[in-house]
Amino acid sequence: MLRRHGARAITVPEAELVDAVRVLSPHDGLATTPSGAAGLAGAMAALADPSHTRDLGLDRF
Repeated sequence: MLRRHGARAITVPEAELVDAVRVLSPHDGLATTPSGAAGLAGAMAALADPSHTRDLGLDRF
């Protein structure tokens, strides 16, 4: 199903999940878990790597 709709995924190390939690926590007191911050961690990782940015189509924004 996901492949049919062009969904993409990347993996991030646990340390990057923890970093994403730290990014969210000072802003409006957002409390989350590493799994809750996984989307942000993936976006941060993708934007930090030009090949991921291009592969995920994020270079069009």
